[in-house]
Amino acid sequence: MFTIGLTGGIGTGKTEICRILGELGAYVIDADRIVHESYRNNSKIRTAVVAEFGVGIVSSDGDIDRAQLGSIVFGDIHALRRINKVIHPLVLEELRSRLDTIQCSGVEVVVVEVPLLVEAGWNSIFDEVWVTVVDEETAIRRTTERSGLSSKKIHARIRSQTDDEARLSIADAVIDNTAGVSELEVRVRELWDNRVSVT
Repeated sequence: MFTIGLTGGIGTGKTEICRILGELGAYVIDADRIVHESYRNNSKIRTAVVAEFGVGIVSSDGDIDRAQLGSIVFGDIHALRRINKVIHPLVLEELRSRLDTIQCSGVEVVVVEVPLLVEAGWNSIFDEVWVTVVDEETAIRRTTERSGLSSKKIHARIRSQTDDEARLSIADAVIDNTAGVSELEVRVRELWDNRVSVT
């Protein structure tokens, strides 16, 4: 089984790239979704996050209030480090379990979307790391259109992540997603043909 870790900053098109790769035949896992699903049940991740940040981040329905938690961690580098220290080992444990199960099912290519791949230090668990990049102005515009977040909040999230230089230092392939969807499809299919289909 060939595994690709896909990473990049906010607004760089990771989800769209995963869509294309899924159409090409890859099995796609979203690491953020693992976390978000865990916030809605009594998982080890939810328990650990509540223990770290208190019941004030729990909503009236019993789930973790992601907006409330986000307002805490994206405005405080120390809080962000705390949550990453809690979450990363537990998500990796769940991810490894899922990869083992998928491998037993005969899947040939898996793509794992991991926004914080560099920060988590997970590059060694994948056969290749692919990095998607755009200029900051484009990232902010796309994120604003998609999420409705203010530019101030988007800037805070960009600043909370590592920079492109660190991502590119571990990249096996780079995807420039500045132009648009049609150009992106061409680039992703080219990488698939040259780096995946031949494995």
